[in-house]
Amino acid sequence: MFQQVVVSFLFLRLSDLVEAGILLPRFLDLTLGNSTDCHDKLGRDCFKYTDEQCVGKYAPWAKEHCALRCGYCPHKLPCVDQITYCDEYEERFCTEEQYGEFMRENCRRSCNLCRVPTEYFTSTTTPNITTTAVSNWCFDNVTSASCWYYGDNQCIGVYESWARKFCPYRCGYCPGSLPPCLDVLSYCDSFDRSLCTNSSYAAYMRVNCRKTCQFCSYPGENLPPNNYPDLSASPVPTSKSGETPISLG
Repeated sequence: MFQQVVVSFLFLRLSDLVEAGILLPRFLDLTLGNSTDCHDKLGRDCFKYTDEQCVGKYAPWAKEHCALRCGYCPHKLPCVDQITYCDEYEERFCTEEQYGEFMRENCRRSCNLCRVPTEYFTSTTTPNITTTAVSNWCFDNVTSASCWYYGDNQCIGVYESWARKFCPYRCGYCPGSLPPCLDVLSYCDSFDRSLCTNSSYAAYMRVNCRKTCQFCSYPGENLPPNNYPDLSASPVPTSKSGETPISLG
């Protein structure tokens, strides 16, 4: 009992130091967060999992491996940003799952991601095909930027089965979920339009300047989308590697 009181007091004092800017927040995560009986056994990898993968049928797994991140510990991660430039990112990065892992770990305060899943999901909530976002199961399995290095012709025909498995998002096979038609870079309109079709630069332009280059239609749009998975098949959530958003500031 005395030890629990000391740990709670220490956590509060360290949190105050973080808020005051005296102590780096990552120090708090890596020390106290992993030194108590209740912590994330997978460490930072726990941020790869979405909130829905912390509850329902995944709850036993989450309690065992990601108790702190998912909200099963008596203490919580501090509501702070781990990096100093979170406010330079566009707001959309906070809600787009392709950047979810990075933003959940590094920009909790700026993105208003300080509530843990157990605070707004009931204990009986079970993710299923009607409540689980498409982005939680249909995403690019090749490093996200790499999928954009493949042209549209490599999304269909003899490459279709490969594209559906490894690059379904980039190729347009995710049901009702297409890449946004926007420019990642703020200076795309300063590029010569010939770069959009130049084979040496096309991949770069597909990644960063889709709107300017009018790369907003996808081969899979005119074909049947990938099927929804049977989420009752496995109680262990599948993580995905997230992208690091590009700061435009």
